[in-house]
Amino acid sequence: MKPEPSFDDWRLDNAQWLRLALRLLRARLHRHARRCACDAGRAADWLLAADDAEFDARAAIEPDCALAALEAELAAYTAHMREHGARAPALPMLADLASLDTLESDLLLMAAAPALDGAFELAYAGVHGDAHLTCATLHLALALHVDEPDARLIAADCLMPNRPLRALRLLEVDDREGPLLTRRLTVDERVSDFLRGVNHLDARLCPLLAPLPATPESVAARAAGEQAARAVLADADRWATLNLIGQLERGAADAAAAACAALGLRPLLLDLERYASLSAAERTGAILFFDEADALFGSRTDVRDSHDRYANLEINYLLQRMEDYAGLAILATNRRSALDPAFLRRLRFVIDFPFPNADERRHIWQRVFPPQAPVDGLELAFLSRLDLSGGNIRSIALNAAFLAASAGHPIDMPSIMRAAAREYAKLSKPAGGAEFGVWLDAAQGGARR
Repeated sequence: MKPEPSFDDWRLDNAQWLRLALRLLRARLHRHARRCACDAGRAADWLLAADDAEFDARAAIEPDCALAALEAELAAYTAHMREHGARAPALPMLADLASLDTLESDLLLMAAAPALDGAFELAYAGVHGDAHLTCATLHLALALHVDEPDARLIAADCLMPNRPLRALRLLEVDDREGPLLTRRLTVDERVSDFLRGVNHLDARLCPLLAPLPATPESVAARAAGEQAARAVLADADRWATLNLIGQLERGAADAAAAACAALGLRPLLLDLERYASLSAAERTGAILFFDEADALFGSRTDVRDSHDRYANLEINYLLQRMEDYAGLAILATNRRSALDPAFLRRLRFVIDFPFPNADERRHIWQRVFPPQAPVDGLELAFLSRLDLSGGNIRSIALNAAFLAASAGHPIDMPSIMRAAAREYAKLSKPAGGAEFGVWLDAAQGGARR
């Protein structure tokens, strides 16, 4: 089997595809300019690129034949990349993700062209006959891509607010007054970068989001994450909101990371202290992870004063906004009863994290210490009997490491049992012989066995 090309190889292929697509756009502009000013002879030939003299000469004489040849070359290169590279060019990939039709894809490329090749500003100004109109317009796009005048009235629907180009903010429409047909069309820098093969987090979201770990840290978290991913893929007609409920604590974040890995998407953690707007996240296609979701989506209360009224208004807004959110959102909480019932009804999937059983706790203990940690003589069968959640086990492991380091010896059973006794005290649970058995003396600070 032929190995999949590297990302650098794909970027080179994508650049070649983009060069062909822009040359095709330039040739269409050239043909349109000559049709609009047929008595000007070769006055519009400056629109053609200078990187292929043979094509330029043919396009100047037989523009329709040259266009057909270039369209066939672009289609063949697209098929080649899909077949041999197992990855489509950036624009067709984005079109697949956003369900864009051919006209919408062509319109997006026209809007992005000046950001990809500055010469298109002059080309647009020349075709429009307006030195100040250096952007694409819907009127020009319809003239280039829709031959029948009557069909253009229907095709203009591609820029309706509910269509993908505007609903997903892939394309920006100038907000000045005037008919939609002649408004300037541009793209955000994130979109033009993606078309070039550069996929990065929107700088406007960086203050709000932090990356989640790429790999889960427990078998239970990984299994729950993969279950969540299967639930999304089984009903993939639209994006979804997942709610992870249970006692895994940190495991909820690990499960969210595992779900994103299974879906091939990047997980990001929303910083509630800097929470501002879901609209910016929606434009980037990011997955949102709300940890301790009950803090934002808690139950509404009876209104006793203005603070209650404001809190209820905020929750009402979030309920509606999350229902309309055009992306994937994952929420985690260990207080299911604190979530507003109306919000629970709007969730497409709810995944319960049961308290880990002895076998699952054994797996957690096996993985809680990194490979490079100095560990000596752990009795996993005994540790798995301690009735603790994954978050408690993580806390015990960290505290045991500190205790062992301060005493100058490896992490062993006495240091773990001392840390476990402290964790039991935090939980107001009795730490007696029934739980700690032969390690009770060590747990209470006695000598190492």
